[in-house]
Amino acid sequence: MNRIKTVVEGGEACASACAIAFLGGTDSDGKPWRSSSTDSRLGFHAFRGISDTMDSDQVQVVVVDMLRYGKQMDAPIDLLIAGFSTSSKDIFWVSNEDVCLLKIKLWSNETKKFVCN
Repeated sequence: MNRIKTVVEGGEACASACAIAFLGGTDSDGKPWRSSSTDSRLGFHAFRGISDTMDSDQVQVVVVDMLRYGKQMDAPIDLLIAGFSTSSKDIFWVSNEDVCLLKIKLWSNETKKFVCN
């Protein structure tokens, strides 16, 4: 682990591969450290292969790899489930309420402090 905090800056969106990388955020002690802001967006969806020729065994390998990554990063499993449950052509946008429930820090650009952490 590189021990890099991950942040979705105010007014920005982080979805797809960005959201998966976001889950890797850790502090200097290696503990999960992820932050979003009240006016940014974090989104997940099922993965999409670069071709339509992936068979079910190949799909399973990717799912297992994603779950291992999630476990290694101590990522909220509910986010991975929501992502796998959302079509690769759509995005599940995480609400601010869910950000807090998933123990992701939520920064308010309006009040200049964390709403939850």
